Amino acid sequence: MSRKPPYPFVTGRVERAGLAASVASVGEACRDAFAEYAQANGVPSGELSRWALFAIALLEATGSSRFPVTDSDLRRMRDAASAAAAVSRTQVPDKAAIALAAAFAEAEGLCSETPGAAAAQTSRRFLFGDADPQ
Repeated sequence: MSRKPPYPFVTGRVERAGLAASVASVGEACRDAFAEYAQANGVPSGELSRWALFAIALLEATGSSRFPVTDSDLRRMRDAASAAAAVSRTQVPDKAAIALAAAFAEAEGLCSETPGAAAAQTSRRFLFGDADPQ
């Protein structure tokens, strides 16, 4: 017999409203950073576009949703943002790529730090471990 968690949603109604606003805000920052990256560097690679657009779509859909954000939603957003950040870190490290990686890292952090998310996994900031000060 599977047992349902006592609190299937992340937080109460007031906190959910704040979380939705935060998710929408970070989604907008990711969308803007992606647009600036594309403007500065041309059409992004297929892998970068795929992960970035997927993460942005999840963030925007969840941030504007009338429904409560679940732990599963947060894990899905975190994983997509983490993948987008990782791919953006493999691009030529110009100002736009650094801003893009930072925007997706912020989204990943928001989804990882939300109470109840059980999303403690974090990504590396750079492709090479010795360049990562964490």
